[in-house]
Amino acid sequence: MTTLVKSVLANFWKTLLGALGVLRRTFCCFRRRRRASNLPVSVQDCGVLRHQVEDLQSWEPWQDEPLSITVTRDEHDQDDDFFKGMEPTVQHQKKYLPRGSESKEEHTQSRLRVEPQAEIPQSSELGDYEERCGWEDVALALKEQRRAMLEQRLVLHQQHNIQMEQRRAQRDKKSTLAGETTSVLVPA
Repeated sequence: MTTLVKSVLANFWKTLLGALGVLRRTFCCFRRRRRASNLPVSVQDCGVLRHQVEDLQSWEPWQDEPLSITVTRDEHDQDDDFFKGMEPTVQHQKKYLPRGSESKEEHTQSRLRVEPQAEIPQSSELGDYEERCGWEDVALALKEQRRAMLEQRLVLHQQHNIQMEQRRAQRDKKSTLAGETTSVLVPA
C-alpha cells in the first residue's frame, strides 16, 4: 500500500514540475531584460581627444574652380601582352608505317580477295577427319589421374592392413607366451 502511495505521489510531483517548467518557459518572454545602457559603467576620464589637422583646405574654393578634365596619354598606357611567349606551338607527330618485304602491289590489293589457288587436298576417297578437341584430352587425363590416385589409396590401405595384421600376430604371440609362463609358475 505504501509503495502505491509513493508511486502516485512521485508521478504527481513529476507532472507538477513538468507543468511549472512549461509555464516558466512561456512567461520568460514577459520578463524585463536588462539593456546595455542600464548596466553600471564607471567613467574614468571624461576628456575627449580633439585632433585638428591644419593641412586641410576649406571646401568653399573648390566650387569656384572651372570644371575641366585633361586627358594625357603615357607611352606605357599601351596594353602589355603578358602571354606573348606562352603561345603553344603545334608540332604534328611523324607517322611511321612499318612495311615488310612486301611489294607495293601486294599491299594495295584487297585483303579480302579470293585466291583460286588455295591449298585444298583433292583425292578420290573420303579421308578420316581428325580433329582433336581439347576437352576430350583433358577429360581423359583427369580420368587417368583419378584412377592412379585410387590405385595409390588401395595400395596404401593394403599396406596398412598388412601392418595391422602383423602387430596383432605379434601381440597374440606375446600373450600366448605370457600365458604359458604364468601357467608354469602356478603349479608349484
